[in-house]
Amino acid sequence: MKKRTKPLTERQIESRRENAQKSTGPRTEMGKERVRANAVKSGYHADKIAYQAMIALGEDPREYAATYALLYEEMAPQNGGQVLMVEDVAVLRWQQNRNQRGQAGLIGKQLEELARRRNKQWITYERTLDDTPQEEVIAHGIACLADSKGKYERIMDLFEIAFEQAQKGKYDDADMVLTIVYGKEKDSMHTVRLRGRIKVLTETPDGPTAKDEKKWLLYELNEERLKWNAAWVELLETMRPPSQAEINACFVPQGKAWRALTRQAASLDQRIDKKMRLYWEMQKKDRERIVRRYEEEKLEATPEEVAADQEGKAFMEKLMGLIREMDAKLKATAEARQATKAGETEPELTEQAGRNSHKGNTTASTASQKPDCADGVPTGDEPSAASAPASEQSEELVENKGAGSENKPETELDPVD
Repeated sequence: MKKRTKPLTERQIESRRENAQKSTGPRTEMGKERVRANAVKSGYHADKIAYQAMIALGEDPREYAATYALLYEEMAPQNGGQVLMVEDVAVLRWQQNRNQRGQAGLIGKQLEELARRRNKQWITYERTLDDTPQEEVIAHGIACLADSKGKYERIMDLFEIAFEQAQKGKYDDADMVLTIVYGKEKDSMHTVRLRGRIKVLTETPDGPTAKDEKKWLLYELNEERLKWNAAWVELLETMRPPSQAEINACFVPQGKAWRALTRQAASLDQRIDKKMRLYWEMQKKDRERIVRRYEEEKLEATPEEVAADQEGKAFMEKLMGLIREMDAKLKATAEARQATKAGETEPELTEQAGRNSHKGNTTASTASQKPDCADGVPTGDEPSAASAPASEQSEELVENKGAGSENKPETELDPVD
């Protein structure tokens, strides 16, 4: 690359400063999300994971980095192959998290669909008949419209009017009600029978069968009203909130998406298990290889190195023996002190009392051998020959102490000491 030899002019410096002010990094949310994972891209496994895909899916790459770090610390890989195995396990575990989020998404989707269907039913139920075209009502009747509160209320009101008018002998209104409810194009057998009764009563209101025809007409009109009332009640029962059984049914795997997710989850579990078994087997083989290499190096060692190794082992064994002996002595001393404080050693106290009495007799017998002086201490006027037995006794005690004798100086000591 050719180096610049000419210095920058003032204009060039000012232009570069202005351009630098324009480069302030991403400003939009999409740009900030895109550069958020730059810190975790520069690692050993940076090229193995599509961080941009994670961001597009609403995932945080730092969570994957934390999962990888946790597995790395727990599994403690020792070489490059083991590091790759740990990375594969981290990737499979991340895919397993995605599978679990997918299952939760399907459950949430079914619950939302249940709530949406109920809201849609309420919207349809609250619909009125004002916006319905009149030609459609005349041709097909109100009964062919979608179920709604206005539909059932209008039909029951019309049949109530038809029943009242038929009781008064005004049968033309009853025929008009049938036309409004069921329309003109398609009449069922039941509607045709009602129209026939109305026609007979209209033409011959005082005929021999008019009374019976009127009674049957009123009965059938009342049955029609009761039928539509029962349909309305049944519709209201379906408008209730979702039951707990319906909510629980949303958690049951259903459809192709659920089958695909369950197969993927089983496959991921098998792959993770296989990876983990391969990893531990690899670590076992690596340890065996290290031990074998150590044994080979040990066989190839010089006599001086072998002697030094044996000397070190002997020293460690001797040191461990001394430590165990010291621990035993400390433990015995602590137990003895504890037993003395608790008053659980009566034989020892009896023996100590006998020893004290024997000590008192010995002191009384030796009192006559001491020089006559104040407090048993010889003065400077006494001859030095009196100190000879004491010196001899001291030498005897020193010799007995060095030989491990049980004779002790006749001093009154506390049993605890």
